[in-house]
Amino acid sequence: MASAIQQGRDGSPQFQDALPLAVTRINSHGVLPDRLMIVAGGGMERFGMRDMFRMVSAELNRKLVIFGANPALDKAIVGGALSDQQFPRVWVFFVGEPAQEQEMQAIVEAAGSKYSFISKYQE
Repeated sequence: MASAIQQGRDGSPQFQDALPLAVTRINSHGVLPDRLMIVAGGGMERFGMRDMFRMVSAELNRKLVIFGANPALDKAIVGGALSDQQFPRVWVFFVGEPAQEQEMQAIVEAAGSKYSFISKYQE
């Protein structure tokens, strides 16, 4: 669960549970391990991502933020996780490279999920 941070009257940070989101990051482990995972269709990571989708789908809020690592690895893991799956109640916010916006959108929407893209270069 993510928390919204606001500044209190005394200048200290005040946390509020205003943004109930599930957040996950796709981690890069270097060129060779990433390539092996890509060849393996996302490897074991795709099952962890699929479990994350199942968990979020069962929650009340159903919003998932995914921070991508690199385009090919992101496609392998998310694509592998959502292959032949349907998660119509999940809204995915994907943070990644601008060039992968449409491809990730197609993968997520094929699983029946809503999709929003956030460029990791956006200020």
